[in-house]
Amino acid sequence: MVDQEPVLSRDRNQLTEFMVRGRYPLGFGLNILARQDFQAKGVGKNIKTIALPEMDYQSGGSVLWLLNRAPHANAAKVFINWLLTKEAQAAWARELQTNSRFVGVAPGNPDTVVPPGLQLTQIDSEELLPEVVKTQDIAHQLIR
Repeated sequence: MVDQEPVLSRDRNQLTEFMVRGRYPLGFGLNILARQDFQAKGVGKNIKTIALPEMDYQSGGSVLWLLNRAPHANAAKVFINWLLTKEAQAAWARELQTNSRFVGVAPGNPDTVVPPGLQLTQIDSEELLPEVVKTQDIAHQLIR
């Protein structure tokens, strides 16, 4: 892996731009909305999503955080309660082109619907934390 000179970024928009500009031949974790914006402008149309079943995982990619001691904590809680309704989840899925876990909400991105019966690894689960830490340690040693 070291000889391949991988580039890491936490910025999914940056990863997407790297691909659109042809800077790197493959990428993981691209931002589908950014890719669609580029493609609507006529660039990046050669980027294709390839499903790799052996690498399927489930992540908390759309996370909502409530800060401790938020200035308007009750208003934030009301908003969160609304966001967790079927109507709001449908709008969220549609606008962000993601998929809600709310039963009965149409997928915002049908290409990423998990087939029935497929068990995915929850990569951000607490049980996997020791493996995540070990993987991060290896990556830090290799990428200096």
